[in-house]
Amino acid sequence: MTTWVDCGSSGAATFEGFFHHVIKPSRLRIIPFINLSYIGLTQAGNLSIDVGELFDWRFADLRELRRVKAEFGSVIAGVKLRASSNACGANGPVVLPLAREAADILEVPLMIHIGTAPPTINEVLPYLKAGDILTHVYNPSVGGCVLDERMRMRPSVREAIARGVKMDVGHGGASFSFEVARAAIEQGLLPDAISTDIHAHNINGVVKDLPHVMAKFMSLGFSLKQVIKLTTCSPAAIFGRPDLGRIELGGEADLAVFHARHDPVQLYDSLGVSREAPTTLECTLTL
Repeated sequence: MTTWVDCGSSGAATFEGFFHHVIKPSRLRIIPFINLSYIGLTQAGNLSIDVGELFDWRFADLRELRRVKAEFGSVIAGVKLRASSNACGANGPVVLPLAREAADILEVPLMIHIGTAPPTINEVLPYLKAGDILTHVYNPSVGGCVLDERMRMRPSVREAIARGVKMDVGHGGASFSFEVARAAIEQGLLPDAISTDIHAHNINGVVKDLPHVMAKFMSLGFSLKQVIKLTTCSPAAIFGRPDLGRIELGGEADLAVFHARHDPVQLYDSLGVSREAPTTLECTLTL
């Protein structure tokens, strides 16, 4: 791939280092979101318990985000909040309005990750407006799933789609279920972007790479043309980058060459459930 979107690895405390030591030297184009938490996704050593980046809501420091905006505002593509119990504990009612305010201050979209509640998806969605992004939309987590106990799409999700909230796959290590995806798609929840949420802990697991995730959506009935659109020009439009993700005269010459294999293989979701994919993709060249 030629362009990556980093969805909030760094916060106000670490963004300057991330920009100078990761983004600028990279051969790939990296489009960064900034984490609402001042410390970003910082490892806290080998603790025996999880300590999320917003277990202390005071890390959602809007004054520091204003400072970073003054220097890097033209670089930052959005604000990211992980709204799940492992990231913010019981602080959802405090950090959700702060995330909304942060995105408005920076004048960028707000991306919210949903997972195991609290907060519930019904509590999260009112803070997202047209152009904002909900990620992990096919996750099976309790309280964070777009479907209710009867596998029906929640009314709050339908309302979010109607007002223009963008739906992002964000597969990840624990955030994609074939069963949820199939049922949600049948009820009208189509993704606006197919993405991996790839990181060190899942690259050798069920995610592997973007072509692997694209193949999973072809196994769900999407055409090759559809999955290419959902990994190129569609996400580029969400980030306000019409110069990317398309092939046209005078445009950026970012090209990926794929080999389509038509030997059926078994692919797995985050729960270990398998599904046969009639076509898989192998990236053989990028320019």
